[in-house]
Amino acid sequence: MIISAAGFGQRSAWPKSVGGAHAPAALGPGERPDFLTLLEDAFKGTLIKLVTPDVLYKLPIKRLGKVKAAFDGLDATLRDMVKERQQEKQEGVEHGDLFSALLNGVQDEEGAGLLTTDELIGNM
Repeated sequence: MIISAAGFGQRSAWPKSVGGAHAPAALGPGERPDFLTLLEDAFKGTLIKLVTPDVLYKLPIKRLGKVKAAFDGLDATLRDMVKERQQEKQEGVEHGDLFSALLNGVQDEEGAGLLTTDELIGNM
């Protein structure tokens, strides 16, 4: 939660079962879990993601599917956040978190991006 708030400006309440499994909220078609849930699921699946070749994610293995969904959801959420923050910056809205500082640090004086979105997300 500290990473979520300080790093990305994403505030959320403490989960009811800190450190334990919590029941995921039912999601409709096209909906993603909240940022904290995605971050937690991706963290839990990091070792699997590091040692599993991409081709194996096509197999019908439930745990691999969950890890892939967590990382895909986190990637999509971060991309949305980058677009949103860039638009807010153009409108003059400033945030005091590390995510905004990183976004500000990857632009030159004219506002052109020094890093692509892929490179930026890879550095988070």
